[in-house]
Amino acid sequence: MTFAPIERRGWPFVITLLVLALIGVASLGVIPLEEMLPDGVEVLRAVLLIQPAVLAIGATFLGWWAAPKVGLDAPVIGGLTGEGDWKAALAKAALPAAIVAAIVAAVLVTYARVTVGEFPDDPAAEGLPLAPRLLYGGISEEVISRWAILSVIMLGLIKIKVSTMTSFWIANLLAALLFAIGHFGVLFGVVESPSAFLITAVVIGNMVPGLLFGWLFASRGLEAAMLAHAGGHLIAFFILG
Repeated sequence: MTFAPIERRGWPFVITLLVLALIGVASLGVIPLEEMLPDGVEVLRAVLLIQPAVLAIGATFLGWWAAPKVGLDAPVIGGLTGEGDWKAALAKAALPAAIVAAIVAAVLVTYARVTVGEFPDDPAAEGLPLAPRLLYGGISEEVISRWAILSVIMLGLIKIKVSTMTSFWIANLLAALLFAIGHFGVLFGVVESPSAFLITAVVIGNMVPGLLFGWLFASRGLEAAMLAHAGGHLIAFFILG
């Protein structure tokens, strides 16, 4: 992995990435988010999508500012918007993304098996539909967690004279941890008092994929992380039925 600063991509790139991230947010509309609210609180589902939409917008532009400063990129989208060879970038990303997707699927399946009985027998506690797993997970979460958070943390560490490679791995670890903690909202929304075991399973089950996605982002581009994230969900979905 090399982390030499690169030129920031143009407006067609960032607008394309933003649209993709917002499509991911829109896919959350198929989830009955309002059923996860406390009793007596009534909010329209569309209103509940405002917060993740604002987060995705902010992350898109924050990553656009920070990522090129530390040599991180989204070369496939860049090529598709006229700044490079998207076919070569996709070919470079495909095999590593497929391997990581298989590993992530194994992690997800294992998580599902070991947490049987930890969730209440309630429709709200069922797994997410496939569309938001692929679109929000595969696109929006990668824009937020890797494109923005990882890049900004890495840039901050480099600014205080931490070596580049060490900065990446610390940033990758912290981004993966924040990615895992970000799932607590859903967890506590469907399980009133989750056990320590379940909380630990959620953290490990998300941190391991998060670290792999971060490595893909740095070595093959953001799209590799997106493909692996979505692919892992897709494989696990069909295995678990």
